[in-house]
Amino acid sequence: MKKYIYLLLSLLTISMSACVNQGGEEVKERINKYYDLLGVLKAQPALLEGRQLNKKGSFKDLEEQTSIRPDSAAWAKELALFEKYDINKPSMLDAFETTDAVEGDMSVVRYDRKDSEPGVQEMILYYNGGDQPDSIAIKNVDENQFLSSVSEVKLYFAQIENQAILTGYEIKSLQKLVLADAVKIGISARVEE
Repeated sequence: MKKYIYLLLSLLTISMSACVNQGGEEVKERINKYYDLLGVLKAQPALLEGRQLNKKGSFKDLEEQTSIRPDSAAWAKELALFEKYDINKPSMLDAFETTDAVEGDMSVVRYDRKDSEPGVQEMILYYNGGDQPDSIAIKNVDENQFLSSVSEVKLYFAQIENQAILTGYEIKSLQKLVLADAVKIGISARVEE
């Protein structure tokens, strides 16, 4: 049973990282029009080194939990999965409509995709008075000849000395392989001292 969960979590990681450079482009240049998710992710390994990561994965009725204390290199590898959600790419210069709103006591910035191309469809930043978001919600759609998937990702942060420090994340994904039933996969993680 453990083998199946590891296999499926590996499949999720591979399928989510398969489109890192959407559109087949090698991204060397970046734009600064949207929120700098990549910059925040690149800063995390040094900020999180020595902290414990409690992770739970689920596939159908199966669940697996693990706790590790990654070094900065392992944190970089762990967070590389989220780099595909960076929308500051030249090909996405005018791909998103930006709206600002207030929901309760939270300020909200939304980036909504203008077309129906695969990749990030929306990114929502929730601010509770700081310069950095307290959470980020992302919806991503990927399709190719073998797989179609819809993923919802949430990243949670604490604000410490005006820096966003990751406190956890959640990934919910519905994946459909050719000639197979749709599969729901979930990963949740919490960062502790």
